[in-house]
Amino acid sequence: MKTLRPCLAEFLGTFYLCFAGIAAILCNTPSVGGNSGLLGIALAHGLALSVAVNVFGGESGAHFNPAVTCGFLVTGRIKTDLAFAYIGAQLLGATVAAGFCRTIFPVEASHAMKFPMFFSPGGGYMESVAPTYGCPATYSTANGS
Repeated sequence: MKTLRPCLAEFLGTFYLCFAGIAAILCNTPSVGGNSGLLGIALAHGLALSVAVNVFGGESGAHFNPAVTCGFLVTGRIKTDLAFAYIGAQLLGATVAAGFCRTIFPVEASHAMKFPMFFSPGGGYMESVAPTYGCPATYSTANGS
């Protein structure tokens, strides 16, 4: 029961962050008609993260990302069972946010989005390089160094 409130906070915070980010991206498609551009998308992510940290940070530590939780796990700042519960809540929150966006926005909006990084020949390279450099940064941040 001690893990229910922090996991709920991680779920809601991740949901809020992902919903705002996905919605900002989908709003920039021609079928929706928004035109905030990259700056609007970045602001949506940044403001959503700021709000989520302020609202839920006191309850769970505001990880909202499995990479951050793994960094805390590696440095021993979170127990293993709680880390796996956090990661499950984060993945569920992100999935539910994506599902909400899929039902709210027209199908044309998601079809108009092109994600070449994941489907192009160089995509595999980017998918392996980004985590390789992101993990040490997460570790050193979680470690306090």
